Amino acid sequence: GHKRQPTVFLFTESEIKDEVFLETINSILSTGEVPGLFAKDEMMAMTADLHNDFIRDRLGKEETQANLKQYFTDCVRDNLHIMLCMSPLNPKFPVRARKFPGLVSSPTIDWFLPWPEEALVSVSHGFINDFPLDCSDNVKSSLITHMGRVHKMVSDVCDEYFNSMRRKVYQTPKSYLSFIAAYKSMYNEKLSALKEKEGRVRLGLEKLEQGAKDVEKLKSVLADEQVKLEQTSRKVNDMLETVNMSKAEAKIEEERVEAIKKKCESDAVRIQKDKESCEADLAAAQPHVDKANKAIKEVKEGHISEIKKLANPSDIIKLVFDCVLILFQLPLTPVNPTKITVDKQEYDWFEASFKQAQQLMSAQSFLKDVTIFGASGKDFMNDESIEFLSVYVDRKDFFDPSKAKKASIAAEGLCTYVGAMKAYHGASKIVKPKLVAVEVAEERQKAANEQLKAAENDLDMCRKKMVDLQKTFDQNMRDKRATETRASNLQKQMQQASALIEGLAGERTRWTEDAASFNEQKKQLVGDCAIGCAFVSYCGPFNQQFRDYIVHKKFSADCEARMVPVTRNLDVISFLADIATIGDWNIDGLPTDPLSSQNGILVTSSTRYPLLIDPQGQALSWIKSKERSSLPVWNGQNLVDLSDPKLKDKLEFCMGDGKTLIIVGVEDEIDPMLNPVMEKEIVKKGSRLYINVSDRLMDYHPDFKMFFITRLPNPSFSPELQAKTTLIDFTVTQKGLEEQLLGKVISKEQKALEEQLTQVLEDVNSNTKSLLLLDASLLERLTSNSGNLLEDTQLVAVLANTKAKASEVNAKLIAADETRTNIAEKREQFRPAATRGSVLYFSIVEMSLVNVMYQTSLVQFLQLFMGSMEEAEKASLASKRVSNIIETMTYMTYRYVNRGLYEKDKLTFVLLVTMKILVTAGHLKSSAVPVFLRGGAALDINNVRKKPFKWMSDDAWLNLVQLCESIMFYSNLIGDMISNENVWKRWYEDNRPEELSVPDYEQKLIDQTDIGPFLKLLLIRCLRVDRSILMCKEFIRNTSVMGPAFVEPVTDTIEMVYEEMKPDVPVIFLLSRGSDPTDGIIELCRKKKLPAPAVISLGEGQEPVALKAINAGVVNGTWVLLQNCELGLGLMFEMEAVINKLKGNMDPNFRLFITALPHPEFPLGLLQMCSKVTNDPPSGLRAGLLRSFTPGVMIDQDRLERVETPQWRQLLFALCFLHSIVQERRKFGPLGWCVPYEYSNGDLQSCMLFLEKHLYNGEISWETFQYMVSDVQYGGKITDSLDVRLFRTYTKEWLTEKTCEEG
Repeated sequence: GHKRQPTVFLFTESEIKDEVFLETINSILSTGEVPGLFAKDEMMAMTADLHNDFIRDRLGKEETQANLKQYFTDCVRDNLHIMLCMSPLNPKFPVRARKFPGLVSSPTIDWFLPWPEEALVSVSHGFINDFPLDCSDNVKSSLITHMGRVHKMVSDVCDEYFNSMRRKVYQTPKSYLSFIAAYKSMYNEKLSALKEKEGRVRLGLEKLEQGAKDVEKLKSVLADEQVKLEQTSRKVNDMLETVNMSKAEAKIEEERVEAIKKKCESDAVRIQKDKESCEADLAAAQPHVDKANKAIKEVKEGHISEIKKLANPSDIIKLVFDCVLILFQLPLTPVNPTKITVDKQEYDWFEASFKQAQQLMSAQSFLKDVTIFGASGKDFMNDESIEFLSVYVDRKDFFDPSKAKKASIAAEGLCTYVGAMKAYHGASKIVKPKLVAVEVAEERQKAANEQLKAAENDLDMCRKKMVDLQKTFDQNMRDKRATETRASNLQKQMQQASALIEGLAGERTRWTEDAASFNEQKKQLVGDCAIGCAFVSYCGPFNQQFRDYIVHKKFSADCEARMVPVTRNLDVISFLADIATIGDWNIDGLPTDPLSSQNGILVTSSTRYPLLIDPQGQALSWIKSKERSSLPVWNGQNLVDLSDPKLKDKLEFCMGDGKTLIIVGVEDEIDPMLNPVMEKEIVKKGSRLYINVSDRLMDYHPDFKMFFITRLPNPSFSPELQAKTTLIDFTVTQKGLEEQLLGKVISKEQKALEEQLTQVLEDVNSNTKSLLLLDASLLERLTSNSGNLLEDTQLVAVLANTKAKASEVNAKLIAADETRTNIAEKREQFRPAATRGSVLYFSIVEMSLVNVMYQTSLVQFLQLFMGSMEEAEKASLASKRVSNIIETMTYMTYRYVNRGLYEKDKLTFVLLVTMKILVTAGHLKSSAVPVFLRGGAALDINNVRKKPFKWMSDDAWLNLVQLCESIMFYSNLIGDMISNENVWKRWYEDNRPEELSVPDYEQKLIDQTDIGPFLKLLLIRCLRVDRSILMCKEFIRNTSVMGPAFVEPVTDTIEMVYEEMKPDVPVIFLLSRGSDPTDGIIELCRKKKLPAPAVISLGEGQEPVALKAINAGVVNGTWVLLQNCELGLGLMFEMEAVINKLKGNMDPNFRLFITALPHPEFPLGLLQMCSKVTNDPPSGLRAGLLRSFTPGVMIDQDRLERVETPQWRQLLFALCFLHSIVQERRKFGPLGWCVPYEYSNGDLQSCMLFLEKHLYNGEISWETFQYMVSDVQYGGKITDSLDVRLFRTYTKEWLTEKTCEEG
């Protein structure tokens, strides 16, 4: 504008969040401006900037504000380049083109058509030509052409897929570029892994070969060591004999010495005891010695000198010295009697020897000699001396120390001394012999000890000799042991190495085979990676059948045709994922069928964020389990709805923290806000990563994951959205569902068996992973050793241990495989129940193609499935129990689904179930079903065999030709009809041919017990298509897998529906002309004595009222009835979230009823969580009458007893009969009624009410009664005169007095 700066405004249809955007764009394209875009002051400021340019460019123009504004607009036109990017495939595009014609008329339209094959090849050439591939130039050139063809082939298959499955899949150049980028990445990754494995395998083989050679060398070394060991052993054995002899001699000597030692020790003990006894006795005499010594110590030299000086000392002194002389054994004076005086008393005695005493005393050493005598001489006293001494000492009357003291102190001491010596001698006289004996014994002990010492010396010498011998022997033994150890180690090393080499024989064989195939694998990797990447980039939206078709019939076939090396019949599952990873997925809840495994690969391998088509919710369960550690939690929820107002904040949290974001509720579009994230427009600033989302830089963590999930079974995603995401069809397959249902049957019927199987599967997966890791570890350890394999004993031990573990794990796998086989045999007994369940579910799913309102979730079906096992009769035999389950399940499912189908579709459902059961069981070929559906419609009367029967129509003839060509049973039918034409003509022209025997084929049909009824149905359908519906019922009735119960009319009352209702599961009444359940719901509420239900008819502004009523009903336990909900789809889209939010606090009495006409945009989630009920009049006169007389519908016992006249009951029947007739005529179109009328139960109700009141008033007026029925109650809506005439005829015939007559 005022800056005159060229600007491009790029606007894509994904950014159209509001149609108002297009109104602005349309205005710019048409007029160049947007009214009211700028305020007046803003416009004036911008035009002022252009003033000088205006004067220069608009010469002669007046400078008015209008001219300036026009100049500004022209500048905008000149500088603003608008680019609109829209897809004509978008169903909204033609609507927008009509509403905003400027989008088409104003711009220049540039059609970007699909890239031609030459362009695709050119692009792949640009990316792949310089990319290093381990192949020849010719192969690379073929690969480049193949990659260009891949995109074209898939685009063509998309058209086939739409024609076959009515599913739209688009492929864009973005998918192609993603395919090429993925190829380069995968090829490098696979090639590097293969080369690394090749290097390890070859090195491992070299190690094993070298190890085998080293083992042979070890055998030679071990033989030498064995010779050395034998020599050393002989030497040691000789030495051992010498040592043993020395030990024997030493032992004898030791025993002799020990005997001497023991004798010496016993003698020493005895002598010691005797010595101690003597010493004790001597100790008893010691006091006398001490007394004598004490007395002598008191005698001094002066005392002796004093006595010496006495010429005639006192007699007591003389007596004392006589005793001293006796002790010293000195001569005495001969005995001469005399008188002595002691203490002034005279005693008769003999003459003393004082002269000799004086001589004794004259010696200088007298006192010393006395003292010495007391110390040692006392022991030499004899009995004679003591006898002489006793003569003196025993005279106590005068020989007393106290009396001697009076004479002299010396006399006193010597007197005491002498007495003590006598007493000592008396005591020592006993001890002395003992002392002598002790001395003798001690001498002998001394001699014995000397003998002992000599013997011990001999023993020591003997021992020393033995020690020397033992040292020599020990040294020889050590030498022997060292030799043995070396030999043992060599033997052990050789055994370990031999065992390892032998144990790795299997690996060696396998590695040798691998080594031989590595070159071939590297060659095939070129094509295998192309197929694998093409599968990941393109095959997600397709079902199993088309995936196999694309991979094998398109990709592989094209590679083989172009001589691109590729593995024949490549299994993309094993190529793209290992068994351990798939096992982990299975444990997390991914079904085990191939389609689910492929989907797991697509989810984990895709470079784009996955968009999962998940109508059964299995992908969601698996993703939640697989990503449980990285899921965020918001108020107990870890899922985010696409319409969540806080989506942006939650995205920012998950993206910044590396969490997993699961977005549910995706329908046809995804919020454009997520485009930068889906496109991975990552910006790096420093070390951090960002993505700009809605003008806000959000942190991006590399661990961030995002999943989009839609519950729509057949969504219509735009090509742009499919290019931004990896679209993956997670719709469950019949076989996959069968396996899941089998698991549920087993867990219910034999829980331990299923738990055992689960444990076995976990163990198998764990052991398989361990085996793969051990195998890789074995090879890695073997090749990581740089030295001699056999010298590294630790490595050999580790390798042997690893091999042992691998063998153990392998044994466990074999045992587990046997266990699985045994469990599988037991599980197979219950497979028919799972097969039937799978057939029933897919029949229900296919009914949603008939009417969009016939949606039933897998969760609802599983409740039916588990409930049927509860209801089925128990049986001891497994086969009988399975039969009971199948019968109960089939009927319960039929009743549940049947009540939610319009009358016109009920037979279709039962017929579909019956045919699927027969096809699945193998009784009926699937090719027979198209014959029933289309007959000969594809044939041209001019291109087939000429019709030989004039009585047969052309259509019937074409049907007959198709029947003979397609069904082997009827291959000769035309010939049989020609040979028996008259009978066949009568059968063909009969009004009820289905009741007649089929000419020529009746017995054959009876013999075909399983498909005989179907073959007869085919015949009737081809020849008498007008009787097909009746014959369909007969087919169902007569087929063993179904029976009469599936074609008998049944009526579900509102009360029956109520009995099965839950507070959190609403009921949707599917409306049709003339059916309205409102009165019935109100009446039931009245019968239950509950408050009247809140009835809200949706429309303009009623949504808040409805929400308020629901919230009140949840709290108070009242009923809510929402009418005409197809008019309030906005609320219906919110209803699922509202119910889930209120589920935890619902009053048990709360019930929610919804009525709606079929609408293509009715929310899928709500339909799948609700029970469906139709209120259609039943098909058939009998069924109509039964419905009218069903309690809770029209007539019950209470109504029958209201009027006590027979006419009342008879006329009630007549009215019901009339009602059934007029209802039944409607299905014949204009033949039934000229104008289609909405006859309802309300018409019959009004007629019965009038009749009741009329009978109360007295006699019935037939004309009045007929008029009220034909012209008022029913006739009030009849507009055609012929229809009026017909109805009056009915009333005149049936509402008459004749009706009440007997017979």
